Amino acid sequence: MDEFIIPSYLTFEEDPECLEWYLIEGKDRINELSRQLQTYINYKKATIRLVCSDSHLSSDILHIGSEKKWEERFLSISSKYISLIKKSGIQSKRIKEKIFHLKTKAISQPTGQEAILLKNIIQVGNELWKILHVLSGLEIHTRPQILKLSIKLLVLLCDVESELNALFLDFYQHLRLNYQQLEREYEHLYMTIKIDRDNEKNYKKRVMNLE
Repeated sequence: MDEFIIPSYLTFEEDPECLEWYLIEGKDRINELSRQLQTYINYKKATIRLVCSDSHLSSDILHIGSEKKWEERFLSISSKYISLIKKSGIQSKRIKEKIFHLKTKAISQPTGQEAILLKNIIQVGNELWKILHVLSGLEIHTRPQILKLSIKLLVLLCDVESELNALFLDFYQHLRLNYQQLEREYEHLYMTIKIDRDNEKNYKKRVMNLE
């Protein structure tokens, strides 16, 4: 078997059709990666705003209108995505092993169930990325449980993408580490806020008892 060699980018300049394809695909990929970085920055800001928000422990649905619509859509699509991941057909808890298993099966049986499942995971995952990006631009810090679930799913998405896109392995691995760190920050901030609010409630009760 001949060794597979990645062609030099310089060869694209000699083939107009290949160059056009590269420019289109490259532009789309750069836009997608840029959006994912912006999503992370937005969730980082939301975690910080959680501390400053007066309604950070609210259990109400997000504000009426588009925010409620996006939250409901997020919960529906995230549930579907997790269900698809669980259908991988192996018992391993490691997401990357599940995706590798599906990729191997899809190559050997392009029309098989595993190939169809992998395609669905990719399609639903892409939709979930977009929804999470929209949510990150809303007042999600007022919904701490949705914020928490969003970050957890972003860690999962990075795991899947790092296995699906070997060319951007480093990008998704680093992005995953950042989301894991953000998840730890969230847990610490949320627990601190909850303790402060509980202490405030207890203080008010004591004051009322003294009056």
